[in-house]
This record gives sequence, C-alpha cells and structure tokens, in this order.
Amino acid sequence: MQKILTYYADNFTLARECTEHYYHINDDGVILEAVDENNQPCPCGNPKPWLTLEGRTEDILTFENGTKIAPLSLYAILKEIHRINRFQLIQSENNTLELRLLADDKQKTFMETRNKLEEYLCKHGIQAEVLLSDDVPKANPVSGKYQHVIARGCG
Repeated sequence: MQKILTYYADNFTLARECTEHYYHINDDGVILEAVDENNQPCPCGNPKPWLTLEGRTEDILTFENGTKIAPLSLYAILKEIHRINRFQLIQSENNTLELRLLADDKQKTFMETRNKLEEYLCKHGIQAEVLLSDDVPKANPVSGKYQHVIARGCG
C-alpha cells in the first residue's frame, strides 16, 4: 500500500500528493500564484498544477571557533545575487561550505557568491572555504522538502 500525503494550511487542503510524488494544487478551492511559467505536466497524468514543498527549518551552522550563524542571514546574502536561480549551501566540515548552484553563468556567479559569503563570515571571525559543487540543489529524498542551508558532517 502506497502512502499518499495531503498538504494542509489552516485545516484546508492545499495540495495532495500523486503517485509520482508531486503535490497537485487543489485549484477548485484555492488560488495560488505561480512562480514558474514553465509548468510542465506531471507524469502521473493529473492535469492540475503541482507544487514542490520547501522545508521551513534550516540548520544553524557552527564553525571551528564556536561561532554560530543563523541560516536566514546566509539566505539573505544569496538571495541578493540575482543571477542565482536556485542554491543550496551545505556545511560539510566545520569551516568548509559546499555550494550547489543553478545559475546562467555558474562560474561567474560562484565567484561573486563565494566573495560575499567569505566577506560576511570574515566579519564574524570565521575563515571558511567555499567550494563549488558539481551537484545541483536537491530536496530531501524522504520528506520531499527543500532546505537552502544544511549542516552535516560537523562536529
């Protein structure tokens, strides 16, 4: 038996998961503004628009000197770089950050992003290495939720 999830807000069904693990919008009872004009049809055959869920929680990054950085501050820096289409910043070791990046000019965008991140972290006494990943930003394979900032392998 396959588990099908329903996404609620204020006790109202916003979307329901299909067999292909997309969340189709309940467009009979809710109005949502599309953020992507390339709304591709779902392989499950359901013609209703679908959405991707993004996680509400992000990880707090802790660096070698004990400084903790809230993910919202890093998110705010990266959202100001308008060439970024999507990103994911992963702390793979205490002072090493891996940047998964979708951008039109990936290398140029990475250089600008790395400079801004390193400048911000330096102001907080952190000497961190920011590396460009070959991987693209990914949602959690179990929950389907997307995190912009992830701390893993630290400690």
